[in-house]
Amino acid sequence: MRRPALNVAAENSDEAPSSPRPIGDYVIDPVQVFRVLKDLQKCHALLSVRVPGVHRAFLSSLLDVDGEENLIVLDELNPNRGHELLARRDHFVVDALLRKVTVSFRVTNFLIGEQDGIPFLKARIPEEIYYPQRRKSRRITVHSALRIPFQANLAAEPYRLDGNLANLSEGGLAAVVSLPLEAKLPRELKNCYVSFPEGDVIGFSLSIRYEKRISKEKQMIIGGSFSDIDLVDCAKIKQFLGALERDQLRHRVYPV
Repeated sequence: MRRPALNVAAENSDEAPSSPRPIGDYVIDPVQVFRVLKDLQKCHALLSVRVPGVHRAFLSSLLDVDGEENLIVLDELNPNRGHELLARRDHFVVDALLRKVTVSFRVTNFLIGEQDGIPFLKARIPEEIYYPQRRKSRRITVHSALRIPFQANLAAEPYRLDGNLANLSEGGLAAVVSLPLEAKLPRELKNCYVSFPEGDVIGFSLSIRYEKRISKEKQMIIGGSFSDIDLVDCAKIKQFLGALERDQLRHRVYPV
């Protein structure tokens, strides 16, 4: 099960990355990378380890972050079979939550060791960590393929706004909607509704902060903050955001 010796020397490469990174979502400074990892260790964050070709994740935790040796040590995987699977792979991905924000990084240089009969993983500190929008309200893009309906009634107009979400946060949303050119958009939309894929429907008012026509026809994009929304619907939004971010993380950030 033991892999070849770990090379902790810095890896130099003249190859350009396969795709540009949105730097604002990534920690790339070595000092900041070290601090994020130390924070994960100090708060005993539960790590989810994704193994290429395996549909389930394995649980672990950070035992040590050594800046001088440029190494991290992960506790044994649960279930233990993860070590056997990793012995035949050349990388894995780690996901965790830090201050309610998703953290993710790819490990490509590692070995599987054992001490007192208990396996562990030792790896070189990653060069970058995905740690997006480290702020109170995380905004997540909603892919157009999801088609999450947004509706609102215009009290002073004989029209109803119909469209789909463009992005969503715990504090508000943006949506692409259809509205005739002659119609006026109020500063606050009453009786707004969003229907989530699992069947949950939330109701709220929306204080408009942004509006822009995106075509010469009816389409426009609007953005605003929630008002008059109850705690149950807030919880539904938070739950959906968590599921949506995890799904995007698996498919776009560090696919295994």
